[in-house]
Amino acid sequence: MKKLRSALLALTAGLCLTVPALAAEAPAFSDVPEDHWAYSYVQRAALAGVVNGTGGGQFSPDKPLTLAEFTAMVLRGVYGEEPEHTGAGQWYSAYTAAADALGLYEGTDVAERFAGSGEADYGAFLHNGIDWEATRYTMAVMIYRAAVSGSAGLPYTEEEIQSARDWAERGAEVAIGDWVLIPAQYRESVTFCFRCGLLEGMDSLGSFNGEDTVTRAQAAAVLCRVLDAKEGPEDSAADDPDWDGPLMPNGRPMTEENVRAAIEALKSEFPEGMEWTNASLYQSHALRTNGYGCAGFALRCSDTAFGDLPVSRKHSSFDEIRVGDMLRVHGNTHSVIVLEKKADSVIIAEGNYSGLIHWGRELARESLETDQHFYVETRYPKDA
Repeated sequence: MKKLRSALLALTAGLCLTVPALAAEAPAFSDVPEDHWAYSYVQRAALAGVVNGTGGGQFSPDKPLTLAEFTAMVLRGVYGEEPEHTGAGQWYSAYTAAADALGLYEGTDVAERFAGSGEADYGAFLHNGIDWEATRYTMAVMIYRAAVSGSAGLPYTEEEIQSARDWAERGAEVAIGDWVLIPAQYRESVTFCFRCGLLEGMDSLGSFNGEDTVTRAQAAAVLCRVLDAKEGPEDSAADDPDWDGPLMPNGRPMTEENVRAAIEALKSEFPEGMEWTNASLYQSHALRTNGYGCAGFALRCSDTAFGDLPVSRKHSSFDEIRVGDMLRVHGNTHSVIVLEKKADSVIIAEGNYSGLIHWGRELARESLETDQHFYVETRYPKDA
């Protein structure tokens, strides 16, 4: 791994990569208003210099992304560097040449496309022919290749990479709804990205849908997750340097404030009023259980905040409820997750509330304490 890292670093230097200047202020795109699900992702990615607009003050969030565009995003966002354009070929020539030299196209369909392109020279193909729509499989492979190369600064150890490979054997089939349909050449990349939270399922079954094309908004969201990974737990925990307790999957101290923030960040993916019925399934590989309807949504929120931690305790005490706890209410017929704890009530998020996702309903203490079937599941470590 060290030899590969050194070789790639030397190669990167030889490609004349330079650090791009960051925008002082993220541009306002007229087609990505503040209530758009991808607004925060697009703003952050634009501010970091990872994505650009498409002209006329627009971002074109639903436009299919080309491989050339995603390659440029990866070079800027993952490597934090911009290759120097020599003027030859298309606008993306320097990006595609750099990506190929870094091995990012290994395992994608680039070689196959070149073979069928009629081009005699591979270099010319890289400079002029990388303009087809990118798929989720290609996106997964390129991110995986960057992570395992050691040259991109992504904080994944060889042990973590091997853990993702092991998970492919014992947990991926449960967590990824269309696992049996994923071609063998993509499985390692998909499971790594899925396991590390860089890519997610596209429906309540956790289906990966690898042949689907990627939109520009989706790519911005994925690159923001990569930026989070590059910051790492140490940077995230630096907001409380004296913290010596457990950390959340995003690296932040496991406080109720941070747990709530992590859960509420899901609003962009699961907005108020989104359909979520008893047929909606979420599979928690962490807890080795499946949840339909309300239980599935509670598990989805809980896994986001607590990662692989088990349920540490079950109880029925209102006073001991904490933000992020899963509650079983209404005579053991409905599951919710706690967003806020008050003296005489809790504010919750829930799925399958009249067939929809709902954020912010309030449950009175009295209604819980008079429910003889009410109970709480917490995943906070016992000493946290």
